[in-house]
Amino acid sequence: MTINFSLEKDDYLIHANTIMAETKFNGGDAAVEFRKYMQQKLRYPKLAQQTKSVGRIVASFFIDENALPCNINIITPADDILAAEVTRTIANSRGWEIIRYTDVSQDIPQSGRFYSIAVDFCMQGDNGIVSAPIRKDISDERLQEMYGKDYIGAVVVMIYDK
Repeated sequence: MTINFSLEKDDYLIHANTIMAETKFNGGDAAVEFRKYMQQKLRYPKLAQQTKSVGRIVASFFIDENALPCNINIITPADDILAAEVTRTIANSRGWEIIRYTDVSQDIPQSGRFYSIAVDFCMQGDNGIVSAPIRKDISDERLQEMYGKDYIGAVVVMIYDK
């Protein structure tokens, strides 16, 4: 099964004359609250369970001027089914709020921010061993180096594999 992740021509573009404003999620710190949201809403897809798909999905996205997620990119597609679940969950996130600067000309558009997040899909077997190797090039430390404060962190989706 192949799932395509493509953006249409009319998707939002970030222009050089746009101010990147701070954002909140569900009224609180964007990183903390969005990780909570992802932890609650992500599901381990049945097909991925059947095929024993595991791995880390790293995604990036942008919060547009309407406080909606757009330009969702899967940076490390460990598995198309898992990537689709991460994309679905990010795309359905509501509750973003843009903290607009008041000392800026109204002629300059203000948009939200760019974010990245890692999602680890893991299976735990009868022997207690968790299967989900994380590649060194996409470890939390490396992602923090690459994205700085735009890296939200990682969440884990784990199921018990009988």
